[in-house]
Parts: sequence; structure tokens; C-alpha cells
Amino acid sequence: MFVTFILENIWSVYNAFNGKDANQAAQIRVINAIDKNIKFDKFKESYERFTIVMRKWLSISDTLLRMVVEQLDSPQNLSNRRIENLLSSSLIKFKDLPESSKQIKEHFERCSNSEDSPVIVFVSKMVHFDDQDVVKITNDCPSDQERFLAFSRIFSGTVKIGQELYVLTPKYVPGQNVIADLDPNVYSFTVNKLFMLMGRDLISVTSVPSGNIFGISGLDGLIFKSGTLSSTLDSPPFTPLKFEVHTIMSVVVEPESLADYDKLVKALTTLAASDPILECAQSEKGEHLLNVVGEVHLIKCTKDLQRLMGESKLTFSKPTVQLRETVSHNLPAIIYPQPLYIKSFTDLSEVQISGSADSSSFSMLDDCFNLKIHVDYITDELIEFLEANQNILDDECNKELDPYICADLKFLLDSQTHLPVKKPVSECLLCFSQGLMTNILLCDCDFDFISWFDCKKCSRSILDDSLCRGLQLVCKKGPLMSEKMTGVCFVIQEIQFKAIDDNHDTRNNYKLVGLARQCFYASLVNSYRLRCSVPVYQCIIMIGKKFLKIVYGLLKKRFAKILSETCVEGTSIFTIISNILAPEILGMYEEARCQTSGTVQIQFTFSHWENIETDPLFDESTSDQFDIHQKLRVPFKTVQDYVLSTRKAKGFSVDEKLIQDSEKQRTMKRNK
Repeated sequence: MFVTFILENIWSVYNAFNGKDANQAAQIRVINAIDKNIKFDKFKESYERFTIVMRKWLSISDTLLRMVVEQLDSPQNLSNRRIENLLSSSLIKFKDLPESSKQIKEHFERCSNSEDSPVIVFVSKMVHFDDQDVVKITNDCPSDQERFLAFSRIFSGTVKIGQELYVLTPKYVPGQNVIADLDPNVYSFTVNKLFMLMGRDLISVTSVPSGNIFGISGLDGLIFKSGTLSSTLDSPPFTPLKFEVHTIMSVVVEPESLADYDKLVKALTTLAASDPILECAQSEKGEHLLNVVGEVHLIKCTKDLQRLMGESKLTFSKPTVQLRETVSHNLPAIIYPQPLYIKSFTDLSEVQISGSADSSSFSMLDDCFNLKIHVDYITDELIEFLEANQNILDDECNKELDPYICADLKFLLDSQTHLPVKKPVSECLLCFSQGLMTNILLCDCDFDFISWFDCKKCSRSILDDSLCRGLQLVCKKGPLMSEKMTGVCFVIQEIQFKAIDDNHDTRNNYKLVGLARQCFYASLVNSYRLRCSVPVYQCIIMIGKKFLKIVYGLLKKRFAKILSETCVEGTSIFTIISNILAPEILGMYEEARCQTSGTVQIQFTFSHWENIETDPLFDESTSDQFDIHQKLRVPFKTVQDYVLSTRKAKGFSVDEKLIQDSEKQRTMKRNK
């Protein structure tokens, strides 16, 4: 049916212009059947005439616009659940908003554009445009200042030129009777120019009613990536956009000439504002980092950055994947000597270590401070809960806990039955969140401490606060490669503390934080359970039967885990879905294209984080040790390369020979 009524008619029109029997008589018959008013006297090429006829006959622009109008929901059909999600920020939920803020929900439901309705606008991203576009759109003279257009949608009211609005940052909380000029989370803004987005064109308008998508100029420096505009301070800020991808790859960028350093900083600021996913940071050594999603995103960002820099040249380092540090779920089977670069990572001269891999005891300050710490893991369910509610838990530390979140937290903590504690885990919780990310600290001893659930009722002691602050430093920079720790539980089994002096000098308190940091570092190293947590991408490959063996060899070479293989019905094309570690995708696409003559199609999507059970500090010096690692999916040498490459990029020491074959002499031929 499709061939008879649709495809044959399209082919007949195509053959009338581009086929073997193409002639003027056939073209006239087609024109009379479609539209007699079609004129293409100026076009002599048959392909150009065919394009004009098809645009008149099967106009995709009219069809697409009609389907958008018919299929997409009206702005007035917003559901209550979506409205509440829009009005809920990362700091406060809709049910906790004041009554004046909850009344805004009625204006969202009606999509009201009356004069009495408050103006509420959400800016999803900032679009950068060049000086030529500035002259064309705004009729202004180009200047050195960067120009951005705020891509926005209005949910309530009517925004007009000359109207004064408030710019609300994500940290703003309504209902606090703040003064706009004094609150650092509120800025005043006067609407300068408004534009309707009509495809590639921008049409200047004087007002925009609710329910439309439009552009605003003049928000440079007030909104970085996304933000909220409102005519009332009762409106809560919108939740920032959530992306399914994460930045896991970083590149160091430097100008070839030091004179272009300020220009590079300005270009990075512009690029970060226009790209919603890109993250620009500065390392401890002062290097500028580009944190990107993958290779394709990296190529796009480097091209855009070079375009913003003009003729100034830039240098980029090799991309490195951002890893995390964690601990193994199993106790070590063999105790082996640690590498020198791990032992020298922290200064443990004041720490006296004793014990085994199960638990370690530490004595410092002439036995004034004694700790016994056990290092263990926490389940994936608890890690996901801490990641999903991290912002709420950080803010809840200063006020009453949400009863639902508190109940879920206690249930997940008490489900950690593998932890060696005498009491329920929720009663032993000393510290978590507030800089610990997805790690927790438990105290299972007779020492008088304040539980995390009771820390709002009374203040912490000096020792409790020092232990929490010391652990925060460890969780931000682990001992393996100075990366973030994840999924680690520290259990304090014994503690003995004597006041250093009666005055509690502040310097001694700071010293106690440093000593606690050294104890936690030493407990991780002495546990022999340090592991790497690596981001995993889902790889979807479409390839013909001819190159199927080559693709499987490429996946095996990069330690991929095959999930499924299906054949497209009626074809010889196979779809292979697998999980592959993020460091292994570097250069994979180009290698696959070379080996398959460019016929392969690959798509990478971030999936999850995976803990690799291979010990990166293990040394395969004997045959028995070699057999242990033969059973693992990722070999020891590969994981060790991940660790050493990260340490090299950060300037840390590694076990590497700086001079090789020093005894070898150059043999010179003596001419006689």
C-alpha cells in the first residue's frame, strides 16, 4: 500500500526531472498536477527545479508546524505534579513553601497574562553571539563586552521592555522578608530588549505573554548558566536543569604566549556560560581545566575555545578520566609491602601504627590520643540515597530533619548488617554529609559522643568536631591518587583522649584535626583494601556481519562486558550493547572506523560507576600472585596504569625509573 500510493508517485516526480526519461513535457505534466503557479524560469538545473516542486508539493515546514500545534500540549495543560516540581528547589520542597509562594501555583495553572499576575520567567541557558549578530539584531556598535542571549520561557504574566524584574539565584529561599538591595541572592534587572525566536531569525518585540519561548538580552554577568526572573520575591527559584551525563574527562589548557593569559580566562568564562554541561576549574597548581563529558564534547569545546581566542594559539594536554577511590568488599587474602609512593603520601612520623588489616590502632602525642579504626564499605542503596539527597541533607544539618528523609535514612543505615558494630548503625552515626559526600563515620565505643541525629540539640565537643573535619579532608583527597572517596565507612572501635592542656588552645585544636586526618589516611593504607571506582559507559554498536569478528575483538581488548546482541530483522546488521570503562573509550571510535572501513556506528552513554576489585597496589612478583589476578576481568597492569597516569597528571611521585639502561654505552666506530 505504501509503495503503491506514496513511493511510486514520489519516484515518478523524481524521474521526470532527474531520471533517464526526463524531458520538459513530463515536467509540465507534474507541474499541472501539483500547482500551475510554479515558476522556475531562473533555474536551469534539473535538481534545482525538482527541489522547488517538492517544497511546494510536500512542504516539510508546514507539516512540521502543523504537527507541533496539533500534538504538543498547550501551556495551560500543565499538571499539578509538574508545577510543584518546577516550584520546588534543591533547598526547599513545595509543601514547605510559605503560603504566599504556594499561591503562585494558580497563575501557573491558568497561564495567566493579565496585569495582576506576577511575571515568572525561567532562563534555561545563555547563548553567545558574535559582533556581526549584535549589529544585525540590536543595531548597536560592537564592543569588547561579550554578548549573550538568555533562552527563556515565561510561565506567568507578561514581560515588557522597561519592566523591572528580580534575578533569583538557586540559593534564594522565599518568605524571609529580605531586602532586595541587601540580599546577595537577589539582583535587580531592567528589561532592555526582547526577541521572539523564529527559527534562525530573531524578531524584536515590545512584550511577550505567558506560555512563549523568547530571548532576553542584557543579562550578561547576572545569570551564569540558568536562572529565574520574577516580579515578586515570593517566587521560589527554579530547579537547575538536570542532565543524564556527567563530566568525567578533564584537559589542561594553556596559551602558548603568557600575554594571552587574560584573554584565555575571558574565553573560558564565555564558553562555560554558553555550554550548560561544561565545567571550567582551576587546579591547585594554577592550571585551567576543561571538564567535559567525552571525546566528542571535548572536540567541540576545543574548537569553540580556539574560535573565541582568535589567532592566539593554545596547547591542550592529553585527556584524563576523573576516577574515585573506594574500598573493596572483601578482606585482603595476602598481606604485601605497600609501594613507596603510597607510604610517602602522608607524613606519619607522629603516628604509631599497630594491628592488622581488619582494624588498626594509632597512638599519637605520647599516648594522649589513641584510636582504633576499622575501614569497611557501604551498600549501593545507601550510596544512591546520599547522592540523591546530598543538598537537602547538607541544609538539614541546621534545622529539623524531614521525617520521611529521616525514616529512610535510619532504615538504610540499620540495613548495613555487615558492619562490625554492637549497636544499631543509626545510633552509632557520628558524621556524614557536609563534605563527606557518600562516606560515613561511626563510633562504636564507650566514649561519650553526640549522634548526628542529636547534633542540633546540643553542640559537639572539640574531639567530635576534629574527627569530622579531619575525615572531610580525607574524603576530598584520598591516599591513592588524591581523588574523591566514595562508599567508605570508618568505624571508631576504641578511643582514648586526654586534653592537651586546660586552656584548649586553638592551635592544639587545629593540630588535632591534622592528627585525625593522618589516622584516617593510615587506616585506609593499612587496610589493604584501596580500590578504584571508574565511570562506565554503555556502548551501542551497529555493524554488519562482515566486521562482526573485528568488533568483538576490539571490545575484548578494551575489557568490555557484553550485555546483548540482536540482529535487525530483514538485514545483516547487528546491534551490540556493552558496558565499557571510561578510560578505555579514548581513541576507540577512530580505531573502530579504521578497522571496519568506516561502516561502524558507535554511541556512548554514561551508565554508572563501577568499583574495580583489582588491587592497584598489588605486585605480581610470584606465580601464585599472578594466578589470583588472572581470574579478574580487568588486569592489574591496566588498573595500575589508571592510577599512575592520574598521579603523573597531578605531579605526584610514582614508582618509575627515571633513567633506564644507564650502564649501556654508546658504541662508536673508530676510523683508522
